[in-house]
Amino acid sequence: MGLSLLRTMSPEEIDDIAGGEYWRDIVSSDMSFPEMEESCSHKYMAKMSRYFQGVRNYPIKEKYIHKNFKYRLIFGSRHPDAMLLMNDAVCKARDQFLKKERVNGLLFDLRHDDEKHEPVRLEDAIRIVLGDVEKIMRRDLIVRAMELVFGEYLEKEYRTAIYALQKKGVLYSASGKARFNDDELLSPRPFQGGK
Repeated sequence: MGLSLLRTMSPEEIDDIAGGEYWRDIVSSDMSFPEMEESCSHKYMAKMSRYFQGVRNYPIKEKYIHKNFKYRLIFGSRHPDAMLLMNDAVCKARDQFLKKERVNGLLFDLRHDDEKHEPVRLEDAIRIVLGDVEKIMRRDLIVRAMELVFGEYLEKEYRTAIYALQKKGVLYSASGKARFNDDELLSPRPFQGGK
């Protein structure tokens, strides 16, 4: 008799892939499938965060109308530049998917507000990070705000939002200049006598 094409993985094999047995209690619980998937993803990401400074995930559907995700992109890195590159790649892919599924060939743009590049949501994410710090470099502010809205805005949109918040008096630069680079210290309060 030939080898069967149908083969399921043993729990031990899944333990090796998942990095532990935590998933067993989750999948045998009375949670709904989406809740189980979400819980397993977060536990797996917590394990990854022991090795990586930044861990992000992005759920991916095959079709917009699908309720459940086909898979998740889970990404970890020790370098902020990798987070910025992955964010922009996910954002571009997300925009292409949404345009194909929710805009092209339709009379109206059917995307929900959180699927559009609304600057208000991005500014809110930046404000949240600013509320937790005394001062922060622009690059770090972008990377930390990205944790809240990963894959939804391009890096250049973060810079634009930061300048808009500066004009509104929500954040201040250490140099006092209107334009600055990623190493510039920013604060939710005016700098007194330098940095």
